[in-house]
Amino acid sequence: MTGIDDGAPVDVGETIAIERCGFDDGEVVRLYVAGNLVAVATADEEGCIEEEVTVPDAAGKKIVVAVYAPSSKRGAKMTLEVAATLAATGSDIDDVVAFGFVSLFVGALLAAVPRRRRRS
Repeated sequence: MTGIDDGAPVDVGETIAIERCGFDDGEVVRLYVAGNLVAVATADEEGCIEEEVTVPDAAGKKIVVAVYAPSSKRGAKMTLEVAATLAATGSDIDDVVAFGFVSLFVGALLAAVPRRRRRS
């Protein structure tokens, strides 16, 4: 298979190209990602297929991408490492972190300033 290297890191939701030759002209080829049938392709006159598939939500895990032609029993597979990603929240944390540091600094200053006590 071409389009991506065996063991290469991929991201959830990424579209990857699967290209493979060596099939018979017109042969039906099944494409599997993580054990699920995701596409069925027909080999061209040169015996090649080319499909794009989307990486499933399997963050931090390895998945197998496989192509298989039942009639000739030809196929190939590769293992891909799905990158461990955190869900995006849409919030900007820079302002929150800056506010936290300013608050910490002001608190440290207030703790260090000697207090005057009133005598009554």
